[in-house]
Parts: sequence; C-alpha cells; structure tokens
Amino acid sequence: MKKLILAMLLAAVSTSAMAEWTRINVGDNGDDYVNYSSIRKTGNKVKMWSLKDWKTIHIIDGEKPYLSEANQFEYDCYAETSQILAWNNYSGNMGHGDATDAQSFRGDALPISPDSIGEIKWKIACGKK
Repeated sequence: MKKLILAMLLAAVSTSAMAEWTRINVGDNGDDYVNYSSIRKTGNKVKMWSLKDWKTIHIIDGEKPYLSEANQFEYDCYAETSQILAWNNYSGNMGHGDATDAQSFRGDALPISPDSIGEIKWKIACGKK
C-alpha cells in the first residue's frame, strides 16, 4: 500500500510540472524533454526529471499502453553514471491522461553512453557543455 501511495504521489508531482518541460531532442520515435526546475544537486550527485513523449503507443511486457513516460534519474557528475529512481507512464502525450504504471526504486548505477540521449541529460544535469 505504501508503494502505491508513493507512486501516486510521484505521478502527481511529475505532472504538476508539465508546463516546465523543455525539449532537448527530436527523434523519429519520440521527443525527449527535461524539467530544469527539477534539478537538485547534492555534492557530486544530481537528481532530475525527464520525459519521453512517444509518437506511437508503447506496450512493454503486458503493461497498460502508454504514450509518454516521466523518469527521475540520479546522475553522478564525477563517476559519469546514472541511476533510475522513479518512472511514471501515461496514457496520453506529455504526461497527460491516466497514469498507467508508476514505480519508485533505486536501479543500478550505469555508465553514461557516449553520444546518447543519456549523455545529453547527464550534461544538462551536471552543467557540462
């Protein structure tokens, strides 16, 4: 029950800042956005929300269909890694519609892949050019 309440709270927090999404990448399958006002730095680590707005409906492993997903990552600016902390999938574009799935957990720290959308987000979060 606690997990469900936390997931619903995360969904509400991420959608309340929808007007603050800034597009950082235009892709064939969908566009990527970040929320600059969600950036929180603590030492060499930074938390930031991002959003993937898909052009077609996604269904993964039998989940409910979704058109957008908001993710919170923690970036290590010195180790050049990222960890997912939370995600929320939405039935509509740009975080609109029903929340179809929401999770909060700490994933494994993974290295930033060069020339990837992950590197773009890491650079934004860590203030790199």
